[in-house]
Order: sequence, then C-alpha cells, then structure tokens
Amino acid sequence: MYNLRIKKRALKPMLGQTADVRNQMRIELDKLESDPDDPDLDIGPISGSDLRRLKFRSRARKFRAIFRRDDASKTITVEAIEPRGQAYTRRRLQR
Repeated sequence: MYNLRIKKRALKPMLGQTADVRNQMRIELDKLESDPDDPDLDIGPISGSDLRRLKFRSRARKFRAIFRRDDASKTITVEAIEPRGQAYTRRRLQR
C-alpha cells in the first residue's frame, strides 16, 4: 500500500464537481493508493516527463489525475486533476 498525497491545487478542480463525480474520483484514487499496479486502472506515462496519468472512468471520465510515483518511499503525489484537454499542456506539467 502506498501513501497518497493530493496537492492543494489538485483538490480545487475536484471539489468543484458534483458529488457523484467526486465520489468516483475518490474511489479510483483509493484504488491507486492500495495498488498502483492494478490492471483495472488506466494508467500510463506522460511522454517527456517522469509523471504518469490516471484516466478516470465512469462519471469522472473527462478528467485526468497527473501524479508522481515514488517506489522507494511508497508515495504517490497527485500533482493535478484536470479536464482531459487541459491535463497534458506543458505549462501545467512544469508547475
């Protein structure tokens, strides 16, 4: 099991969603925390970066969680939760 840290700037877009979408995001983030190698999670690398992305499913499918995984400290840090089209812009990835 990993420790999940969600940065403050990642929480803001999440909190602005409906309760159903927030709950779905939380369920998938909990799955990521318990087993980041779960094949049911849609995780992939982001080219040109050490970041990875999690594609949310069901009601939250239009959003992406951008995160760093540190296997040495067993920590996953969610850097951003953004709408699909905005999640991969270089400006956002460099924050």
